[in-house]
Amino acid sequence: MKFTTKHSRAFTGNDIAVTVTADKKDSITLVAVKLDDSTLDERALGEGTESYNGDFPNVGDAAPDKAHVLVVTVWDQDRKAHSSTSHWIDQT
Repeated sequence: MKFTTKHSRAFTGNDIAVTVTADKKDSITLVAVKLDDSTLDERALGEGTESYNGDFPNVGDAAPDKAHVLVVTVWDQDRKAHSSTSHWIDQT
C-alpha cells in the first residue's frame, strides 16, 4: 500500500488530505482515518477498490505548539491491516 497524507493549518483546525493506493496484487476493503484519536472516516469499500481519497477541511484543534497524530489504517482483501502514522506540531 502507498500512503500519501498532507496537512496544513486552517483558519480553524487543520485541513487534512489522505490518499491510499493499493499495490497491484491488493485491494482495499476497509479504511479508518483518525486525527488525535477522533475518527474522521471509517467505512467499508466496494470489492476490488484500488484507491481511497479523503479530504477533511477544518478538522480538530489548532494552536501554537499543539501536537497532532494522524493515523490512516486500511485492510486488504485478506483482512491484513496496513497503517501510516504522521506526527506534527502546529507552528506559532
